[in-house]
This record gives sequence, structure tokens and C-alpha cells, in this order.
Amino acid sequence: MLLHSSFAIICLEKFKNEKRGMFMGKYLAIIGGLIAMAGGVVLVIFVWWREFYELIFGCIPPVLFFGGLIGLIAGISSIKDAMRTKKLEEETKEKGEEKAEK
Repeated sequence: MLLHSSFAIICLEKFKNEKRGMFMGKYLAIIGGLIAMAGGVVLVIFVWWREFYELIFGCIPPVLFFGGLIGLIAGISSIKDAMRTKKLEEETKEKGEEKAEK
């Protein structure tokens, strides 16, 4: 693995000096990213499956808790906004009636 990494670094340095190196570096970054993704998938499936499985199931309760907390805060905020809007509408209606009387 180290051999491939050093080869990629040497290739990047080589292409930086060329005129087309500006574009080739982007393609090498994409290819390197794809290789890293494939390596990660292979390692998760064949080597660290149990740990990955435990991590995913360990994340579910906090996600549910914080999702519920966000929903609770959004609901309370919505109720407060509705009460504030109703109060402002009543005040506006009262001011309109006072101006109509004058």
C-alpha cells in the first residue's frame, strides 16, 4: 500500500511541472478518491464488519434522542409564533377600530 501511495505522489509531482498537470492532478485526485472509497468498503465488509455494525447501532439512540429534541423545540417555537401572531393581529384590529371611531 505504501508503494502505491509513494507512486501516486511521484506522479502528482511529475504532472505539476507539465502544462497539462493542472488538469491531470484533478483526475488523479478523483481516481485516488475512488480507490480510497473502494478500499474503505472492502475493509468494512471483510475486516471491520462487526465494529462497523456496532457503530451504526450505537448511533441510532442518540440520533433518535436529538431528532426528538429538535422536533420538540420546533413544535414549541411554532406554538409561540402562533400565539405571538394572534396577539399582534388582535392589537392591529383594536388599533384599526380606534382609528375608525375617530
